Amino acid sequence: MNLNEKPDMGILIFRFLFCIIIIKKLNYYGKKKKKKGLDYFPLNTDFIHDRAVRRLMKREGDSVLSVLVEVLSYIYAGEGYYVCADRLFYEDLSAGLYENSSDDVERIVRLAVEYGLFDAGLFERYSILTSVEIQRQYLFSTRRRSVSHPGCCILFAGK
Repeated sequence: MNLNEKPDMGILIFRFLFCIIIIKKLNYYGKKKKKKGLDYFPLNTDFIHDRAVRRLMKREGDSVLSVLVEVLSYIYAGEGYYVCADRLFYEDLSAGLYENSSDDVERIVRLAVEYGLFDAGLFERYSILTSVEIQRQYLFSTRRRSVSHPGCCILFAGK
């Protein structure tokens, strides 16, 4: 086609509509699944000096640290602010640890709940591991996301 020639309007309209269809399909199929959890989470530098963590370590040994970090990783990577602690959870957690069986992991988690690292009420009623601090961190980390957080602040709202 020469620059001086007039383009055929039918061809231009066809090309325009074709481009719009392609763009819409790319947007439809190219959309990312909305992420629930976090890619990383902060761990306070005085975490191992926390009284509850020290009590746990004194009672159960140094492996408590790896169990607690694994639990926090499951919480933040999954839903972002809680995890359901059922039998499968303990088995999955212990599979990534070298020295702890699922019974060891469950015992450590139950002690962590007893010592106040996780909310005891939700754990006893629904086997859910969460805390005010975890929910607060999740809300802070996801404040720029365009999704709402229905019901995730069950503990945070009351305090």
